[in-house]
Amino acid sequence: MQPSDEILVQGDNLSLKYTIPQFKTNTLKDTVLNRIKYGRHNKEFFALENISFKIKKGESFGIIGNNGSGKTTLLKLISGILRPDEGSIEVNGRVSALLELGAGFHPDLTGRENIYLNGSIMGLTRWKIDALFDEIVAFAEIEKFIDTPLRHFSSGMHVRLGFSIVAVLDSDILVIDEALAVGDISFQKKCIDKIEEFKENGKTIIFVSHDLRTVKRICQRVICLENGRILFHGETGNVISDYISMSRKKEKKNLESKNMRRRGLKKMEILHVDILDKDENAKEAFDTGECVIIKVYFQVNEKVVAPTFGVAILRDDGVYVFGPNTREDNVFREISFDSIGKGYFKIIYDNIHLLAGEYVLHVGIFDNNEIEVYDFVQNMNGFKINARTETNVEGIVKLAHSWEVQKE
Repeated sequence: MQPSDEILVQGDNLSLKYTIPQFKTNTLKDTVLNRIKYGRHNKEFFALENISFKIKKGESFGIIGNNGSGKTTLLKLISGILRPDEGSIEVNGRVSALLELGAGFHPDLTGRENIYLNGSIMGLTRWKIDALFDEIVAFAEIEKFIDTPLRHFSSGMHVRLGFSIVAVLDSDILVIDEALAVGDISFQKKCIDKIEEFKENGKTIIFVSHDLRTVKRICQRVICLENGRILFHGETGNVISDYISMSRKKEKKNLESKNMRRRGLKKMEILHVDILDKDENAKEAFDTGECVIIKVYFQVNEKVVAPTFGVAILRDDGVYVFGPNTREDNVFREISFDSIGKGYFKIIYDNIHLLAGEYVLHVGIFDNNEIEVYDFVQNMNGFKINARTETNVEGIVKLAHSWEVQKE
Protein backbone atom coordinates (compact mmCIF):
# COMPACT_ATOMS: atom_id res chain seq x y z
CA MET A 1 0.00 0.00 0.00
CA GLN A 2 1.30 3.45 -0.95
CA PRO A 3 1.76 6.10 1.79
CA SER A 4 -0.85 8.84 1.99
CA ASP A 5 -0.07 12.56 2.11
CA GLU A 6 -1.09 12.74 5.77
CA ILE A 7 1.90 13.44 8.05
CA LEU A 8 1.89 11.12 11.06
CA VAL A 9 5.25 12.03 12.62
CA GLN A 10 7.05 15.35 12.23
CA GLY A 11 10.19 16.60 13.92
CA ASP A 12 11.34 20.20 13.56
CA ASN A 13 14.87 21.28 14.52
CA LEU A 14 15.17 18.63 17.23
CA SER A 15 18.15 18.81 19.56
CA LEU A 16 18.92 16.82 22.69
CA LYS A 17 22.06 17.21 24.73
CA TYR A 18 23.61 15.54 27.76
CA THR A 19 26.01 16.94 30.33
CA ILE A 20 29.15 14.88 30.81
CA PRO A 21 31.05 15.43 34.11
CA GLN A 22 34.78 15.90 33.61
CA PHE A 23 35.83 14.79 37.08
CA LYS A 24 34.97 11.61 38.93
CA THR A 25 33.42 12.32 42.33
CA ASN A 26 32.64 9.65 44.91
CA THR A 27 31.56 11.85 47.78
CA LEU A 28 29.90 15.21 48.40
CA LYS A 29 33.27 16.49 49.64
CA ASP A 30 34.92 15.59 46.31
CA THR A 31 32.14 17.36 44.44
CA VAL A 32 32.50 20.57 46.47
CA LEU A 33 36.30 20.60 46.27
CA ASN A 34 36.29 19.98 42.51
CA ARG A 35 33.77 22.79 42.01
CA ILE A 36 35.97 25.17 44.02
CA LYS A 37 39.19 24.09 42.31
CA TYR A 38 38.03 23.65 38.70
CA GLY A 39 34.66 25.39 38.48
CA ARG A 40 31.80 23.91 36.43
CA HIS A 41 33.88 22.27 33.71
CA ASN A 42 31.28 19.88 32.35
CA LYS A 43 31.05 19.09 28.66
CA GLU A 44 27.84 19.17 26.68
CA PHE A 45 27.29 16.30 24.27
CA PHE A 46 24.65 16.61 21.54
CA ALA A 47 22.99 13.24 21.02
CA LEU A 48 20.85 14.94 18.35
CA GLU A 49 21.40 18.34 16.78
CA ASN A 50 18.95 20.22 14.58
CA ILE A 51 17.11 17.17 13.20
CA SER A 52 14.07 17.73 10.97
CA PHE A 53 11.98 15.08 9.18
CA LYS A 54 8.45 14.06 8.20
CA ILE A 55 6.96 10.56 8.09
CA LYS A 56 3.75 9.96 6.17
CA LYS A 57 0.89 7.69 7.15
CA GLY A 58 1.51 4.20 5.77
CA GLU A 59 5.20 4.86 5.11
CA SER A 60 8.04 2.52 6.06
CA PHE A 61 10.80 4.79 7.32
CA GLY A 62 14.33 3.61 8.12
CA ILE A 63 17.05 5.12 10.30
CA ILE A 64 20.63 3.91 9.82
CA GLY A 65 24.05 4.99 11.07
CA ASN A 66 27.00 3.87 13.13
CA ASN A 67 26.78 3.09 16.83
CA GLY A 68 26.36 6.29 18.83
CA SER A 69 25.00 8.28 15.89
CA GLY A 70 21.69 9.08 17.63
CA LYS A 71 19.32 6.45 16.19
CA THR A 72 17.93 5.12 19.47
CA THR A 73 17.70 8.62 20.93
CA LEU A 74 15.56 9.71 18.00
CA LEU A 75 13.28 6.70 18.46
CA LYS A 76 12.89 7.59 22.14
CA LEU A 77 11.79 11.09 21.15
CA ILE A 78 9.26 9.65 18.71
CA SER A 79 8.01 7.18 21.34
CA GLY A 80 7.61 9.93 23.96
CA ILE A 81 10.24 8.48 26.32
CA LEU A 82 12.44 11.58 26.00
CA ARG A 83 11.68 15.22 25.35
CA PRO A 84 13.86 17.44 23.14
CA ASP A 85 15.85 20.31 24.61
CA GLU A 86 15.14 22.32 21.48
CA GLY A 87 12.66 21.99 18.64
CA SER A 88 9.38 20.11 18.56
CA ILE A 89 8.04 16.69 17.65
CA GLU A 90 4.45 15.84 16.79
CA VAL A 91 3.12 12.28 16.67
CA ASN A 92 -0.44 11.66 15.49
CA GLY A 93 -1.35 8.12 16.44
CA ARG A 94 -0.77 5.30 18.92
CA VAL A 95 2.86 4.15 19.03
CA SER A 96 4.05 0.60 19.74
CA ALA A 97 7.79 0.62 20.40
CA LEU A 98 10.31 -2.18 20.74
CA LEU A 99 13.51 -0.45 21.78
CA GLU A 100 16.42 -1.87 23.81
CA LEU A 101 16.32 -5.51 24.81
CA GLY A 102 14.05 -5.83 27.85
CA ALA A 103 12.87 -2.21 27.74
CA GLY A 104 9.42 -1.87 29.28
CA PHE A 105 9.63 -5.25 31.01
CA HIS A 106 9.89 -5.95 34.73
CA PRO A 107 12.24 -8.89 35.39
CA ASP A 108 10.37 -10.05 38.49
CA LEU A 109 7.01 -10.21 36.74
CA THR A 110 5.95 -13.19 34.64
CA GLY A 111 5.47 -13.10 30.89
CA ARG A 112 1.71 -12.94 31.43
CA GLU A 113 1.99 -10.00 33.84
CA ASN A 114 4.36 -8.13 31.53
CA ILE A 115 1.90 -8.43 28.65
CA TYR A 116 -0.76 -6.72 30.75
CA LEU A 117 1.76 -4.16 32.02
CA ASN A 118 2.84 -3.19 28.49
CA GLY A 119 -0.72 -3.08 27.24
CA SER A 120 -1.71 -0.77 30.09
CA ILE A 121 1.24 1.52 29.38
CA MET A 122 0.02 1.74 25.77
CA GLY A 123 -3.42 2.80 27.01
CA LEU A 124 -5.31 -0.43 26.29
CA THR A 125 -8.10 -1.64 28.55
CA ARG A 126 -7.89 -5.00 30.30
CA TRP A 127 -10.68 -6.49 28.18
CA LYS A 128 -8.81 -5.45 25.00
CA ILE A 129 -5.63 -7.13 26.27
CA ASP A 130 -7.68 -10.21 27.22
CA ALA A 131 -8.94 -10.43 23.64
CA LEU A 132 -5.40 -10.27 22.20
CA PHE A 133 -3.58 -12.30 24.87
CA ASP A 134 -3.72 -15.73 23.19
CA GLU A 135 -2.57 -14.27 19.86
CA ILE A 136 0.43 -12.60 21.54
CA VAL A 137 1.49 -15.79 23.32
CA ALA A 138 1.02 -17.93 20.21
CA PHE A 139 3.06 -15.57 18.05
CA ALA A 140 5.87 -15.51 20.63
CA GLU A 141 5.82 -19.32 20.88
CA ILE A 142 6.49 -19.22 24.64
CA GLU A 143 3.32 -20.89 25.92
CA LYS A 144 5.27 -23.15 28.32
CA PHE A 145 7.03 -20.19 29.94
CA ILE A 146 4.28 -17.56 30.03
CA ASP A 147 3.99 -17.79 33.84
CA THR A 148 7.77 -17.75 34.39
CA PRO A 149 9.43 -14.54 35.70
CA LEU A 150 11.28 -12.71 32.91
CA ARG A 151 14.59 -12.87 34.75
CA HIS A 152 14.71 -16.52 33.66
CA PHE A 153 14.07 -15.68 29.99
CA SER A 154 16.88 -15.83 27.45
CA SER A 155 17.58 -12.78 25.27
CA GLY A 156 15.82 -14.50 22.38
CA MET A 157 12.71 -15.09 24.50
CA HIS A 158 12.73 -11.42 25.50
CA VAL A 159 12.71 -10.47 21.83
CA ARG A 160 9.94 -12.93 21.03
CA LEU A 161 7.70 -11.54 23.74
CA GLY A 162 8.56 -7.91 23.04
CA PHE A 163 7.96 -8.11 19.30
CA SER A 164 4.76 -10.09 19.77
CA ILE A 165 3.34 -7.42 22.06
CA VAL A 166 4.08 -4.47 19.76
CA ALA A 167 3.04 -6.39 16.64
CA VAL A 168 -0.27 -7.72 17.93
CA LEU A 169 -1.49 -4.82 20.08
CA ASP A 170 -3.42 -2.36 17.94
CA SER A 171 -1.32 0.69 17.02
CA ASP A 172 -0.85 3.19 14.21
CA ILE A 173 2.95 3.37 14.34
CA LEU A 174 5.33 0.44 14.87
CA VAL A 175 8.80 1.44 16.13
CA ILE A 176 11.52 -1.23 16.07
CA ASP A 177 15.11 -0.70 17.19
CA GLU A 178 17.58 -3.44 16.21
CA ALA A 179 15.46 -6.05 17.98
CA LEU A 180 15.52 -8.61 15.17
CA ALA A 181 19.28 -9.03 15.48
CA VAL A 182 18.84 -11.21 18.58
CA GLY A 183 16.15 -13.73 17.64
CA ASP A 184 16.73 -16.99 15.78
CA ILE A 185 16.44 -17.12 11.98
CA SER A 186 12.98 -18.69 11.87
CA PHE A 187 11.54 -16.09 14.24
CA GLN A 188 13.26 -13.28 12.33
CA LYS A 189 11.50 -14.45 9.17
CA LYS A 190 8.22 -14.58 11.07
CA CYS A 191 8.79 -10.99 12.25
CA ILE A 192 9.61 -9.77 8.74
CA ASP A 193 6.44 -11.37 7.42
CA LYS A 194 4.46 -9.64 10.18
CA ILE A 195 6.04 -6.30 9.28
CA GLU A 196 5.11 -6.85 5.63
CA GLU A 197 1.54 -7.53 6.76
CA PHE A 198 1.68 -4.36 8.83
CA LYS A 199 2.74 -2.43 5.71
CA GLU A 200 -0.07 -3.93 3.62
CA ASN A 201 -2.58 -2.78 6.23
CA GLY A 202 -1.43 0.82 5.79
CA LYS A 203 0.35 1.13 9.13
CA THR A 204 3.44 3.27 9.61
CA ILE A 205 6.76 1.60 10.41
CA ILE A 206 9.89 3.25 11.82
CA PHE A 207 12.75 0.78 11.62
CA VAL A 208 16.33 0.93 12.91
CA SER A 209 18.84 -1.77 12.06
CA HIS A 210 22.45 -2.39 11.10
CA ASP A 211 21.19 -5.10 8.74
CA LEU A 212 21.07 -3.05 5.56
CA ARG A 213 19.56 -5.90 3.55
CA THR A 214 16.50 -5.90 5.84
CA VAL A 215 16.31 -2.11 5.80
CA LYS A 216 16.31 -2.22 2.01
CA ARG A 217 13.54 -4.81 2.00
CA ILE A 218 11.29 -3.04 4.49
CA CYS A 219 11.84 0.70 4.11
CA GLN A 220 10.76 3.08 1.37
CA ARG A 221 12.72 6.05 2.68
CA VAL A 222 15.77 6.29 4.94
CA ILE A 223 17.78 8.86 6.87
CA CYS A 224 21.40 8.25 7.84
CA LEU A 225 22.61 9.81 11.10
CA GLU A 226 26.19 10.73 11.94
CA ASN A 227 27.15 12.38 15.25
CA GLY A 228 23.55 13.37 15.92
CA ARG A 229 22.93 14.98 12.54
CA ILE A 230 21.26 13.86 9.32
CA LEU A 231 24.02 13.01 6.87
CA PHE A 232 21.95 11.51 4.03
CA HIS A 233 18.23 11.24 3.39
CA GLY A 234 16.06 10.02 0.56
CA GLU A 235 15.19 6.83 -1.32
CA THR A 236 16.43 3.72 0.49
CA GLY A 237 18.81 2.37 -2.17
CA ASN A 238 20.57 5.70 -2.66
CA VAL A 239 21.02 6.38 1.06
CA ILE A 240 22.33 2.88 1.75
CA SER A 241 24.77 3.20 -1.16
CA ASP A 242 26.06 6.53 0.18
CA TYR A 243 26.32 5.10 3.70
CA ILE A 244 28.28 2.06 2.53
CA SER A 245 30.58 4.28 0.47
CA MET A 246 31.21 6.54 3.46
CA SER A 247 31.90 3.56 5.73
CA ARG A 248 34.34 2.05 3.24
CA LYS A 249 36.20 5.34 2.89
CA LYS A 250 36.60 5.50 6.67
CA GLU A 251 37.85 1.93 6.74
CA LYS A 252 40.18 2.65 3.85
CA LYS A 253 41.69 5.63 5.70
CA ASN A 254 42.23 3.47 8.77
CA LEU A 255 44.05 0.86 6.69
CA GLU A 256 46.04 3.20 4.45
CA SER A 257 48.87 3.59 6.92
CA LYS A 258 49.34 -0.21 6.91
CA ASN A 259 49.31 -0.56 3.12
CA MET A 260 52.38 -0.31 0.91
CA ARG A 261 51.59 2.55 -1.41
CA ARG A 262 54.29 2.25 -4.05
CA ARG A 263 57.26 0.08 -4.81
CA GLY A 264 59.46 -0.94 -7.74
CA LEU A 265 62.82 -0.60 -9.50
CA LYS A 266 61.57 2.35 -11.57
CA LYS A 267 62.85 0.96 -14.86
CA MET A 268 59.43 2.06 -15.99
CA GLU A 269 57.35 4.50 -13.97
CA ILE A 270 53.59 4.99 -13.81
CA LEU A 271 52.72 8.66 -14.25
CA HIS A 272 48.94 8.85 -13.97
CA VAL A 273 45.68 7.10 -14.81
CA ASP A 274 42.66 8.37 -16.72
CA ILE A 275 39.19 6.85 -16.36
CA LEU A 276 37.29 7.33 -19.63
CA ASP A 277 33.93 6.54 -21.21
CA LYS A 278 33.47 4.90 -24.64
CA ASP A 279 34.22 8.22 -26.37
CA GLU A 280 37.38 8.58 -24.24
CA ASN A 281 35.99 11.48 -22.26
CA ALA A 282 37.03 11.66 -18.62
CA LYS A 283 34.34 10.33 -16.32
CA GLU A 284 34.12 9.41 -12.63
CA ALA A 285 30.74 7.64 -12.30
CA PHE A 286 29.21 4.98 -14.53
CA ASP A 287 26.09 2.83 -14.66
CA THR A 288 26.31 -0.95 -14.59
CA GLY A 289 26.81 -2.12 -18.19
CA GLU A 290 28.53 1.02 -19.47
CA CYS A 291 31.87 1.07 -21.25
CA VAL A 292 34.83 1.89 -19.00
CA ILE A 293 38.33 2.56 -20.34
CA ILE A 294 41.31 2.65 -17.97
CA LYS A 295 44.25 4.46 -19.59
CA VAL A 296 47.62 4.35 -17.84
CA TYR A 297 50.46 6.71 -18.82
CA PHE A 298 54.05 5.68 -18.07
CA GLN A 299 57.67 6.81 -18.33
CA VAL A 300 60.42 4.54 -19.69
CA ASN A 301 63.68 5.19 -17.85
CA GLU A 302 65.92 2.53 -19.45
CA LYS A 303 65.80 -0.25 -22.04
CA VAL A 304 63.04 -2.76 -21.24
CA VAL A 305 62.18 -5.98 -23.08
CA ALA A 306 58.64 -7.40 -23.10
CA PRO A 307 57.20 -5.81 -19.94
CA THR A 308 53.95 -7.00 -18.38
CA PHE A 309 51.19 -4.46 -17.74
CA GLY A 310 48.45 -5.09 -15.18
CA VAL A 311 45.44 -3.31 -13.70
CA ALA A 312 43.50 -4.72 -10.75
CA ILE A 313 40.08 -3.44 -9.70
CA LEU A 314 39.22 -3.52 -6.00
CA ARG A 315 36.22 -2.32 -4.10
CA ASP A 316 37.34 0.55 -1.91
CA ASP A 317 37.10 -1.60 1.24
CA GLY A 318 39.86 -3.82 -0.18
CA VAL A 319 37.75 -6.62 -1.70
CA TYR A 320 39.61 -7.87 -4.78
CA VAL A 321 37.33 -7.94 -7.84
CA PHE A 322 39.45 -8.63 -10.94
CA GLY A 323 43.10 -8.24 -11.88
CA PRO A 324 44.13 -9.14 -15.44
CA ASN A 325 47.53 -8.50 -16.98
CA THR A 326 49.00 -8.75 -20.47
CA ARG A 327 51.08 -11.84 -19.67
CA GLU A 328 48.10 -13.89 -18.48
CA ASP A 329 46.01 -12.68 -21.42
CA ASN A 330 48.93 -13.37 -23.78
CA VAL A 331 48.78 -9.99 -25.54
CA PHE A 332 51.56 -7.51 -26.43
CA ARG A 333 54.20 -10.08 -25.49
CA GLU A 334 56.69 -8.83 -28.13
CA ILE A 335 56.62 -5.10 -27.35
CA SER A 336 59.92 -3.62 -26.11
CA PHE A 337 61.30 -0.17 -25.35
CA ASP A 338 64.83 0.56 -26.52
CA SER A 339 65.17 4.12 -25.29
CA ILE A 340 63.92 6.59 -22.70
CA GLY A 341 60.48 7.95 -23.47
CA LYS A 342 56.80 7.92 -22.61
CA GLY A 343 53.78 5.84 -23.55
CA TYR A 344 50.49 4.51 -22.38
CA PHE A 345 48.48 1.30 -22.19
CA LYS A 346 44.76 0.89 -21.72
CA ILE A 347 42.31 -1.80 -20.81
CA ILE A 348 38.76 -1.58 -22.16
CA TYR A 349 35.65 -2.97 -20.49
CA ASP A 350 32.94 -2.72 -23.15
CA ASN A 351 30.21 -3.62 -20.64
CA ILE A 352 31.37 -3.40 -17.06
CA HIS A 353 29.09 -5.54 -14.93
CA LEU A 354 30.06 -4.22 -11.51
CA LEU A 355 27.27 -3.26 -9.13
CA ALA A 356 26.89 -0.05 -7.14
CA GLY A 357 29.94 1.03 -5.16
CA GLU A 358 33.28 2.81 -5.34
CA TYR A 359 36.30 1.09 -6.81
CA VAL A 360 40.05 1.75 -6.71
CA LEU A 361 42.87 0.52 -8.93
CA HIS A 362 46.15 -1.24 -8.32
CA VAL A 363 48.37 -0.60 -11.35
CA GLY A 364 51.61 -2.38 -12.04
CA ILE A 365 54.39 -2.81 -14.62
CA PHE A 366 56.55 -5.93 -14.28
CA ASP A 367 59.15 -7.84 -16.24
CA ASN A 368 58.24 -10.57 -18.71
CA ASN A 369 57.91 -13.21 -15.97
CA GLU A 370 56.26 -10.97 -13.34
CA ILE A 371 59.26 -11.38 -11.04
CA GLU A 372 60.84 -7.94 -11.18
CA VAL A 373 58.55 -5.08 -10.22
CA TYR A 374 59.27 -2.00 -12.31
CA ASP A 375 56.54 0.05 -10.67
CA PHE A 376 53.49 -0.88 -8.62
CA VAL A 377 51.03 1.67 -7.24
CA GLN A 378 48.18 0.77 -4.90
CA ASN A 379 44.87 2.62 -4.58
CA MET A 380 45.23 4.86 -7.61
CA ASN A 381 42.22 6.91 -8.59
CA GLY A 382 39.29 4.71 -9.54
CA PHE A 383 35.64 5.16 -10.38
CA LYS A 384 32.12 4.82 -9.03
CA ILE A 385 29.26 2.63 -10.19
CA ASN A 386 25.96 4.40 -9.59
CA ALA A 387 23.18 2.89 -7.50
CA ARG A 388 20.19 1.84 -9.54
CA THR A 389 17.00 2.70 -7.68
CA GLU A 390 14.89 0.35 -9.80
CA THR A 391 16.77 -2.79 -8.73
CA ASN A 392 17.51 -4.52 -5.45
CA VAL A 393 20.37 -6.63 -6.82
CA GLU A 394 23.16 -6.94 -4.27
CA GLY A 395 26.76 -8.08 -4.41
CA ILE A 396 29.81 -7.02 -6.42
CA VAL A 397 29.14 -8.08 -9.99
CA LYS A 398 26.09 -8.64 -12.17
CA LEU A 399 26.48 -11.98 -13.94
CA ALA A 400 24.65 -12.86 -17.14
CA HIS A 401 21.95 -15.38 -16.31
CA SER A 402 18.55 -16.75 -17.23
CA TRP A 403 15.75 -18.55 -15.38
CA GLU A 404 13.75 -21.63 -16.07
CA VAL A 405 10.91 -22.97 -13.94
CA GLN A 406 9.20 -26.22 -14.83
CA LYS A 407 6.30 -27.87 -13.11
CA GLU A 408 6.34 -31.63 -13.46
